[in-house]
Amino acid sequence: MSSDINKMVNDSLKEKFLHGPSEHDRLQGELTKWAEYKGYTKKYLEFENGKPDVSRENPKKVSIFIGDAKDSANEDAKNSETWSRIQGYFQEFTALLSKGRYKGGIFAIATNSDDTASVWAHTLNRLKTMTDDKPNFRSNEINQGKTWIISWKV
Repeated sequence: MSSDINKMVNDSLKEKFLHGPSEHDRLQGELTKWAEYKGYTKKYLEFENGKPDVSRENPKKVSIFIGDAKDSANEDAKNSETWSRIQGYFQEFTALLSKGRYKGGIFAIATNSDDTASVWAHTLNRLKTMTDDKPNFRSNEINQGKTWIISWKV
């Protein structure tokens, strides 16, 4: 069993060093840059339910950004494990807003497929409807043919 784990780790390290960052890492980098562009420059680390790929505050700590990178090859809204993590992040995001800790923020997913982005937007809007809010997650292509960000700004 441990030799299988060692082989997986070695294969993963070889892939990273020979071929550069993974697609997930690329998406996470683009999501981080987008968050910073939107003014979320301070890291936020106080999570109870796991940690999303990108979590930031604006400098005055009145607005929060929570985002996660999802490679469409294996992490879409139909994957129950992925969906469960996103639900947890979303619940924590809305709790931070409802407790008055933040006056607003952005919740976002970055993916690498237009079709997957559409599914994420639809699924996130359904989740948001369960919280009695009007659905308005929107998908925007930020890197032509490579990256879409699905976001909701409060």
